Amino acid sequence: MVIDRLENIAAYAGLGKNFAKAIAFLQKTDPSALPLERFELDGQELFGFVKQTELETENLRWEAHRKYADIQLIVAGAERIGFAPYSGEAETVPFSEEGDIGFYQFEGAGTDVTLNAGDFAIFLPGELHCPDCPVGGKCTSRKMVIKVAL
Repeated sequence: MVIDRLENIAAYAGLGKNFAKAIAFLQKTDPSALPLERFELDGQELFGFVKQTELETENLRWEAHRKYADIQLIVAGAERIGFAPYSGEAETVPFSEEGDIGFYQFEGAGTDVTLNAGDFAIFLPGELHCPDCPVGGKCTSRKMVIKVAL
């Protein structure tokens, strides 16, 4: 997992050619101007979506991916995200190869981070994360998620 500010994202272009493409897109795009919808950058290799969510209750669904890394950028508002390394947790929903997502029962002590506008997190395949958690009660988060095939 990586946590940083958008102005520092160029430092992560070396993570792979698809990361370099995603970062080039982020450097030339105003994320706040994008509509709330899915977008494609390079077919199934690189795509994303923008969503806005009223965060009121704790999200208890831990997820992980196998093929894609996530770049999760907070465009406006704030969001708390849990993180934990995968260590054999049981799936609560069978892994979806099509959606590249599995949900897991995590009982351990993960780490919570609060992301504010301009902050991003990168989650690599196999890293458990629990996004969409409120910060200090009800709040709104507008977020861009870019899926990066590895």
